[in-house]
Amino acid sequence: MPEHNPGDVGGTMRLGLRRTVFTTENSILKKLYGDVPYIEERHRHRYEVNPNMINRFEKKDLRFVGQDVDGKRMEIIELTSHPYFVGVQFHPEFTSRPMKPSPPYLGFLLAATGNLNTHLQQMSRLSYRQELHAMHSQMFESLHQGWLDDVESSREQEDHLAVDNTVDGMMSHSGE
Repeated sequence: MPEHNPGDVGGTMRLGLRRTVFTTENSILKKLYGDVPYIEERHRHRYEVNPNMINRFEKKDLRFVGQDVDGKRMEIIELTSHPYFVGVQFHPEFTSRPMKPSPPYLGFLLAATGNLNTHLQQMSRLSYRQELHAMHSQMFESLHQGWLDDVESSREQEDHLAVDNTVDGMMSHSGE
């Protein structure tokens, strides 16, 4: 199409997987992501928050709860006076699946059905990622210990076999 010029896209495109660092502990999205310090999500946009406007937004209860790793770009906003008013610079639809919506969409669905606070309280006990990490750590440690036990047992068997062979060899030479 003539109005579409793919050759001139400008220099402001943020594209690809980017890290977003949570800047506050008291954030709905941070809780929905499992209280992790940062997330990595896919971006494809040209828009940014004007740094000169941040104070004006914050005076109206709009909190910037996630920033890029340099702290220059505002990536996540939340309106504190609303049950679930969030905005993100990334595309949560890229990681959503039919039975596993991404955390921003899950939060929207939970808020719309009146279940967000209950869900967040359940998550605060022990996040899914923390549970998974603990389970993997225990599994790895168990497997590693089993492997070490097998190696030790194998070495002991090799040592016994070497001693037996040495003794057998000495006995056969002494009988000649």
